[in-house]
Amino acid sequence: MILNSNYDGKLNITISGGSHEKFMTLFLGNLPRGFKISASKILDLLDERKPQDFLGGTPRKETDTPYFRKVNSANYATFTNLNCEDDFTLLDDKKCFIKLEDFITDNNSTYEFRIYNKNYRKSDYNLKTPRPSHVDFPAFIKYGNKVNLSGGGIFSGRMTAMLCIIGSICMQILEAKNITIDCAIQNIGGVNNDSLKFDFTNPQPLGFSEKMIKKIADASANCNSVGGSIYVYATGIPLGLGGPLFQNAKAKIANLLFSIPAIKSVGFGNGIKAASLTGIENNDQYELSEDSKIITKTNNQGGIIGGLTNGMPLICDIAIKPTASIKLSQQSINLETMEPVSLSINGRHDACIVPRIIPVCKSALAIAIVELLYETEFNAKTSTKINTDINKCADNNTTKKITRNLNTNNFKSDLNTLRAEIDSINKDIIELLYKRNLISSQIGKLKSLNNTPVLDHTREKEILDAIPEEMHGIFKEIFELSKKIQN
Repeated sequence: MILNSNYDGKLNITISGGSHEKFMTLFLGNLPRGFKISASKILDLLDERKPQDFLGGTPRKETDTPYFRKVNSANYATFTNLNCEDDFTLLDDKKCFIKLEDFITDNNSTYEFRIYNKNYRKSDYNLKTPRPSHVDFPAFIKYGNKVNLSGGGIFSGRMTAMLCIIGSICMQILEAKNITIDCAIQNIGGVNNDSLKFDFTNPQPLGFSEKMIKKIADASANCNSVGGSIYVYATGIPLGLGGPLFQNAKAKIANLLFSIPAIKSVGFGNGIKAASLTGIENNDQYELSEDSKIITKTNNQGGIIGGLTNGMPLICDIAIKPTASIKLSQQSINLETMEPVSLSINGRHDACIVPRIIPVCKSALAIAIVELLYETEFNAKTSTKINTDINKCADNNTTKKITRNLNTNNFKSDLNTLRAEIDSINKDIIELLYKRNLISSQIGKLKSLNNTPVLDHTREKEILDAIPEEMHGIFKEIFELSKKIQN
């Protein structure tokens, strides 16, 4: 069984595969329409994620060459009926996958990306003995032997390569809106950045100091690892992104940052330091800029107040744990004998994951901002109409007219809201049909191997008997599509 992970947002995102599977897969749909995406920029971000020897990078080297294909959501049969093998010689067949190239986003299509793992070694892992501070034990209890957990499987940091593909696409969309994302290194293993003069109101990138590099090298030489902390920030953020409570901009961003396995904490602006400040020290007082815009003198809130962006740079303070895979001897439990054992992890791992996690954190922030832009642009359409009609009514100063206009407008607003919900449900239906067709394709292959006929009246009757009669017509159409896929 291969696990997948779905992101529930405006963007349709599904990631599947594993660190030691043949390949990792990303399905990405509902992108903003009409943006030209550069393949070279995606490759650049993937290269930034690759291990670097002088920064304690893992000896495991992967090319991370993405292949992709565009899927028209109205033509599942053509897509799922493709008989694509894992042989690399077939990857240049445009009926299957092609090497990543420039493309223009289309919100009516889903894009499937694949990265093939060429340098994986399942033999490095003894799954009978869970590694300390890895997912091995809880994942084994939950999934048993059904899932390949070598190297952490889908829980591995290896899967963040797929986040970088999405992140680069989102960063390119944001560039068109003059929004930029970058990073400053705060700390590595307790060593602060010598040149750290990070200004929350005017953030600039900061790299690794010589002392930091030495700290990583020392950890590697001692078969150990170190963590660190970084600022990832965005400039050019519009005022008013986000919302109250569950639509809070901080909640959206933190959700995506915490999807990165090694992230231990996420703060905004001065973050946890705010706990030791007084109100007057923590508050960001307002002033006028040289071009008469309202800004804040400081940016202790990190660009978000009460769940809404305030137009200042968006500052994320991120803590990253030391790599859990180390060669030093540690205690664990043999799951077969239920006895304590000593464990030394001999796989290929990073002495410090911070250098490689930077492009992943930038990607998560970019995805979150694109999500926030989607929500705000949609909500603005209805709220503007409401405000306009209220103002017109107030000018007339007639109670009956106010009530009449508000009632009419509420109907329009509710209609728009309901239609938006229908659109969202339609996307969910399409996504589920797409997944259903993928499974139908697999069933077709099994039937072919076992010389089993495609048509199965008994199975169709079982399904129809289990659903309301008014849905029978729809499901009969689905059956016909499944038969085409399986033939």
